[in-house]
Amino acid sequence: MINIFNEDGTINENGGEFQGMMRYDARNEVLRRLTELGLFKEKQPYEMVVGVCSRSGDVIEPMMKPQWYMNLDEVAARAVNAARSKELRIMPEREEDTWFRWLENIQDWCISRQLWWGHRIPAYRVQFYKDTSRTELVASEQEEWICAKSEQEAIATALTKYKSQLDQITTDALQHTLLLDIQQDEDVLDTWFSSGLFPFSTLGWPNESNPDFSKFFPNNLLETGSDIIFFWVSKMVMMSLALTDKLPFSQVFLHAMVRDKDGRKMSKSLGNVIDPIDVIEGITLEALHEQLYTGNLGQDEITKAIKLQKQQFPEGIPQNGTDALRYTLLSLSNKDSRDINLDVMKVFYYRTLCNKIWNSVKFALTAIKDYVPDNFTQMNKPDIDMSKITFSDKWILHKLDQCKKACNEAMSNYEFGQYTQALYQFWLFEFCDVYVEASKPVLYGAAGEFPNQRHSQLVLYTCLEQALRLLHPAMPFMTEELWQRLPGRQLHTPKHLESIMINEYPQEQGWIDQNIEEQMDLVMKAVKGIRQLKSSYNLTHKHRPKLYFKSSDAKQLSYVMDNTLEILTLGQCGEITALKEGEEAPKGCAAFIVNEHLVQYLDLTGLIDFAAEHAKQIKNRDQKSKFLSDLVTRMQSANYAKVPEKTRVMDQEKADKYKGELAELEKNIADLSLLL
Repeated sequence: MINIFNEDGTINENGGEFQGMMRYDARNEVLRRLTELGLFKEKQPYEMVVGVCSRSGDVIEPMMKPQWYMNLDEVAARAVNAARSKELRIMPEREEDTWFRWLENIQDWCISRQLWWGHRIPAYRVQFYKDTSRTELVASEQEEWICAKSEQEAIATALTKYKSQLDQITTDALQHTLLLDIQQDEDVLDTWFSSGLFPFSTLGWPNESNPDFSKFFPNNLLETGSDIIFFWVSKMVMMSLALTDKLPFSQVFLHAMVRDKDGRKMSKSLGNVIDPIDVIEGITLEALHEQLYTGNLGQDEITKAIKLQKQQFPEGIPQNGTDALRYTLLSLSNKDSRDINLDVMKVFYYRTLCNKIWNSVKFALTAIKDYVPDNFTQMNKPDIDMSKITFSDKWILHKLDQCKKACNEAMSNYEFGQYTQALYQFWLFEFCDVYVEASKPVLYGAAGEFPNQRHSQLVLYTCLEQALRLLHPAMPFMTEELWQRLPGRQLHTPKHLESIMINEYPQEQGWIDQNIEEQMDLVMKAVKGIRQLKSSYNLTHKHRPKLYFKSSDAKQLSYVMDNTLEILTLGQCGEITALKEGEEAPKGCAAFIVNEHLVQYLDLTGLIDFAAEHAKQIKNRDQKSKFLSDLVTRMQSANYAKVPEKTRVMDQEKADKYKGELAELEKNIADLSLLL
């Protein structure tokens, strides 16, 4: 190809009579000369894509430039073999096809860039002066280049390599240096070349005796986006193989791409780009609009983006914090996920989880404010006497071990969604909703009232300390803060335990007990029944009705009677009695069938006026029945097909709700009829 441009945009000697003109002037002059010579036929409009510099606004002119290339055939073949032999594991496995497609069809890599920043090309052009006066260079059609680490090394290499040529000018070897003109290429290395050195160049390489290099290279895991598997991941692998003869890591986990809540790729022109800082710190809708004007969008694109922002963020983005955003992204990530559809309200939901955990830990700390573990360094394997702790204590340790198992398995398999779900289940539904509530009588009881109080405090302390470490990868900031607040943590703490971040990740400790699981399942079903009955008859937390159990299974009856403290506390009921075989519950009791073998009765005597409640429930039933009848009549009318689909869906949901409420009311009325 013939180049007609100089680097300043003027026409060079290949432009003939137009040499020296600026590019735009030359184009007008060419048109004028064609017309003058009678060679111009016509001019027509033609649409085409013209590259424009985003900084200066100038049209970008394609221009041929000499470049440096690297042959990758050998190292690419080694990278392919590493993946095929599973010495290098790529996850998800479907991305292996991309790996093989690129590397098995590898081409020479253009590693030079004409930029003002970056690592400068370590290549030096060698030219020769005609004599030691250094006034005139020897003309040469072929360029001579030397690759070297420094200009001094380049000079030393040139003196050896070109000795015979230098001797032809002067035989005095001491004068040879004066005959050399050494100039380093002004180009810089491709960004991917520089970043390909990252796994080892940051650790002191080429000094392989550096402690950091020996400790951290090679690494075991790289986590990055699937869109740069060739541009960056393959470059790191090939560069490491070429320069250290080792793979830089043994596993590559390629995470999903984050899209908006509707699954669309984020785009500034659409207005659906979510800046993580805005999610963390919060931002108003007006400020979101203002951000659109700081870029290079056209007015039409800005108008379109503002419209979408109003739809997606009508009240702006609330402040959510770093931990909530991190937890949300992990919850939406699994090994085989291609995309993450990020809804900001999902982040807000997990912000409330952060608040729940924060408040529950603060509350739990009040129960152990006077408790300090004998040896904080033993918290990985606390010395808990299982014979001296309560049933709730045994159950929560069982659940804690199950959570550890689930978290470790999910982490090992890169199933981060399962990891966050296990933590969510433990913190919210098991620790906060059940254990903290069930343990209040023991933990907050007067000194001496419960002999096992200190043992229960150790269990609570263990749950807090280990569960915070389990959660730490997902919520690093909050867990560090709460972990540092644990009483006694600062006492006798060795150097490696100064931060939760450098502590061990919890492992199972043999607390899993399926018998405990079976017992608590039955207890919680009984508690659910109590709550349901109390809600049906509008009883408040202040009401403490008596409770009776009747069972055809002695094992199940022993389960509930052995754990009355948990039922009394969680169900907020009064005295609990087991009915003997053939014995009936007292009159005035409402029944709840726990399962086919176990029935419980809640004594409502003196708590409600049965006749008044019966009449009230009938009135409520008749009222809801009329609402349902009117709604069904409207839904069955001839013109109902013209009603918008959204309204029809809402009407069907209302109808289903009324049907469920009526079924519950009919049951209550039938039960009350037996109590009159």
